[in-house]
Amino acid sequence: IFRTDSEFKAATQSLPTVSADDKQMLSAIRNRFEAERTLRARYFSAAESAALFGSNDFTADDALARMEINANTQLSAAQKQAQLAELDANLPAEVRAWRAPQASMDALLAAENEARARGASADEMLAVRTRLVGAEAARNLAALDQENAEFERRVNAFKAEKANILANAQLSEPERLASIEGLRNREFRENEQFLLH
Repeated sequence: IFRTDSEFKAATQSLPTVSADDKQMLSAIRNRFEAERTLRARYFSAAESAALFGSNDFTADDALARMEINANTQLSAAQKQAQLAELDANLPAEVRAWRAPQASMDALLAAENEARARGASADEMLAVRTRLVGAEAARNLAALDQENAEFERRVNAFKAEKANILANAQLSEPERLASIEGLRNREFRENEQFLLH
């Protein structure tokens, strides 16, 4: 099998490539997968192919199906969600268990984005989150929102004060730099300063 494997790897060099700027990228990916599977049949038995590539094939087919659903402009958001849910339902139990946290996060992010797009209030956002992740996690996320908003306020104030310092013609360049450094150290903890730009 090792000789066959190395011969197969060499033969894959002749397979079609997929370019990131290919207008029909999904179709090109699908064609590449099919060409590789056809090529495998020349080098491996069905059992060998399943043992060597079965897991990767499953993952690739699932990912491509999801990409095709998301790229389908003929489907509404609800139809896409239904088709993605159907794919989820057909996953093996161990894969569903492994993907469950990410699926929950994806659902939460989608619901948050939809709520923000329609101008949801803080209470509405809390209700959306509570429904999806429970009351405690929803409260923690609301607190994180407040922390992020406060940090953003501090960053904006820092930028405004920094601009004032830079515009102050009475200060020399070293004095400006020292003033900005002092401002940064007063307003932000060391672990926050790398977030400033």
